[in-house]
Amino acid sequence: MASKFNICLVIPSMNGGGMERVMSELANFFCKKDNIKVHLVILSQKKHFYKLNDKINVYEPSFKITGILSVFKLFFYLRTTVSKISPNSVLSFGEMYNSFVLTSLSGMKLKIFISDRSKPDKNWGIIHNNLRIILYKKAYGIISQTNYASEFIQSKIQHKNVVVIGNPFNLVKPKPISTKKNIILTVGRMVKSKQHEHLINIFSLIDNNDWELHFVGDGPERNNLIDLAIKLKIDSRVYFHGFSNDVIKFYETAKIFAFTSNSEGFPNVLGEAMSHGLATITYDFIAGASDLIINNHNGILIELNNQISFKNKLVELINNEYLICKLGINAIESIKKYDINLIANRYLEMLLKDEKH
Repeated sequence: MASKFNICLVIPSMNGGGMERVMSELANFFCKKDNIKVHLVILSQKKHFYKLNDKINVYEPSFKITGILSVFKLFFYLRTTVSKISPNSVLSFGEMYNSFVLTSLSGMKLKIFISDRSKPDKNWGIIHNNLRIILYKKAYGIISQTNYASEFIQSKIQHKNVVVIGNPFNLVKPKPISTKKNIILTVGRMVKSKQHEHLINIFSLIDNNDWELHFVGDGPERNNLIDLAIKLKIDSRVYFHGFSNDVIKFYETAKIFAFTSNSEGFPNVLGEAMSHGLATITYDFIAGASDLIINNHNGILIELNNQISFKNKLVELINNEYLICKLGINAIESIKKYDINLIANRYLEMLLKDEKH
C-alpha cells in the first residue's frame, strides 16, 4: 500500500489573483491523489475567490491581522497549526510572507519550499531584501516561475536546490477564428505597471475602424484611461468591461491579445490567451514573456516600451488573418507544456522527491 503524505500549503490569502489561482489549482489537483492529504494554511481572514475541493483541510486565523501584536499571534498560529499537521513538506507562496514562514517554522526540521510570485528583481525595501538573502538560504528548495527569476535568485543566494516551474493552465478547445470578432483584447488590473495607456495610444494611431479595443479589469487607473480614450477620440471603439468572473468569454470572442505591461512575476493572462488560440503581441518585459513566446512563431515580442514598433507589428497583424491563425495555432501547441497535469506533477515531484513511496 502506498504511503500517505501530508502536504502543507501556505499563502497570505485566497482572494482573487494569479498567486491564489495557482495555489488553488495545485491544492485541488493534489487532493485527488489517494495517497496525499492536503492542508491549506491561510494567513488572513479575507474572502475566498477560488473554489476549493471539500477534501482540502483549510486553516484560517480566528483573529484579524491588525497591529504589531497580531503579527506575534500569527507567528504562533502558523507554528502551532503546522506542528499539528506534521507535514512531509511545506510550500509557501509570496515574497512578503516567505521570510515570515521560514522564521515562524525555524527549528522544526521541516522541508520548506518557497516560491516568489512577483517580478523577481522588485525592490521590497532594504529590510525585506536583506531578510530574503539571509532566510531563503534556509529553505529546503526554491521554485521559480521563470528562467530569469531562477537566475536572479541564484545570483543573490546561491541556493543548491532551485527549479523552474511555470504556472499551470487548464487547456481548452479554442473557438474557430471564423466565430471571432475583430477585437484586440487585454486583461489585467488597471495599475501603472500594466501601462494600459500605451495600448490606447498605439490603438489611436491605427487607421482601421473595423477593429475594437477591449479592456477587462479594474483598478485606480480606470478613469484616467477612459479620459485618455475620449481625448484621443477613439472612445467609440474602446470598451472598458471592468472586473469579470468570466474572462473566458472574452478570450473566446477576440482574435488578438495585446499586452503592454512593463513587468510581471509570470504573465498568467498571456498564457491564458495563448491557450485560447489568440495571436499575442506583447512587450518583452521581465519576467516570463520570452519563456512563453518564441518571436514570430507563437506570438510577437516587442522591445520594452517601443510603442512605434508595437504599433507597426499590430497593424501587420490585423491586416493578415493568416498570420493571426498561424500564431494562434502555434500558441495552442506550445502552451501544452503548461497543462495543469504536467505542472502539478512537477510540483509533487519536487515536494516529495526525498520521501519513501
